[in-house]
Formats: sequence, structure tokens, C-alpha cells
Amino acid sequence: MRARPLALVVLGMMLAGCGGRTTAPPRPAPAVTTAPAATRRVEVTLPFLGHAEAARTVRLVARAEARIVHIAVRDGADVRAGQRIFELGGPRAKAAGGALQAGVTNAQQAVTAAEDRLA
Repeated sequence: MRARPLALVVLGMMLAGCGGRTTAPPRPAPAVTTAPAATRRVEVTLPFLGHAEAARTVRLVARAEARIVHIAVRDGADVRAGQRIFELGGPRAKAAGGALQAGVTNAQQAVTAAEDRLA
């Protein structure tokens, strides 16, 4: 008789363990986490060795020998036709300007003399 109650106790323990309610093992933390996407400005500067040429160039020639005393535009800036880019000056420019002014005065005197002879 003793075996019977022991068998009932073992059977009860087995049924209690197989009642359908099992606890799931805890989930491990993910190995990789992600962050929301972000937009950032990235500038890359590379060293340059060699020769670079502009796609379109304009040759500038001064009418008189002089020094550049003022630059009116930044390096690499776009310019329009007729825009002042630089200003010439210095002693040679003043001498050339004086010579041109003397030529204008002489031409005006020649015109006045020709008008007097015509009259």
C-alpha cells in the first residue's frame, strides 16, 4: 500500500511540472544597435599636383605701362563685360597720363588754328 501513495505523489509532481505553463528563457540583448539616420555635410580636400587650366580665359593688356594699385574683384570671381577689374597707377601711369593730356591740348590748339584759317 505504501507504493501506491508514493506513486500518486510522483504522478502529481510530474503533472504539476507538465501543466503547460513554462517560462521562456530571457532574451539576450542585441549584439548590434542602430541609430536614426542623420545627414551631415562632408568636405574632402585633396592635394593637387599638376597643372590646372581655366575652361575659358580672357587676355588683359594694359594700354600703358603701370603698376596695379587696386584690385576690384576676388580671385576666381565671375566678371561681366565692362566691369572694372583693377586700377593702374604709379609714376609711369602718371607720366603716360600727362603725355596723353598734352596730346589732347595740342590737338585742341590745332583744331582752333584750323578753324581760324577756315574763317
